[in-house]
Amino acid sequence: LVLGGEAVLDKETGLVWDKNPIQIAPMVPWEAAKFACTGKSLGGRRGWRLPSMHELASLLETENPESNLQLPIGHPFINILPIPYWSATKVAEMTVELAWTVSFNPGNSIGVGRALVTNAHASYWCVRGGGILSVY
Repeated sequence: LVLGGEAVLDKETGLVWDKNPIQIAPMVPWEAAKFACTGKSLGGRRGWRLPSMHELASLLETENPESNLQLPIGHPFINILPIPYWSATKVAEMTVELAWTVSFNPGNSIGVGRALVTNAHASYWCVRGGGILSVY
């Protein structure tokens, strides 16, 4: 735990994740999720953003028993919901605007999906740091 216990440092990727990503309205459009992360302040630190699809998928642990969320056993996160989370990564070469989502549902062997950025709703999990660039 870092930033006064409000965030989690992933030593494998170097990313710092919001420990408690639950929001009052957990499902929002893609633009609202990007805006919420950009304005976030945790532990007195700014610089949060929506993670790329690869960054978000790096948290997936598909070897968990079906009754557990698809996160590493013993993870320090709280209030992770079994719903899709937006990534900053848009789906390339599509006629409609889609962005990749990652879901940590119990028993979900894939975990990665996509949704319309214009009217679909998903949750968001803000991150900071790391070397993987996110394209908005």
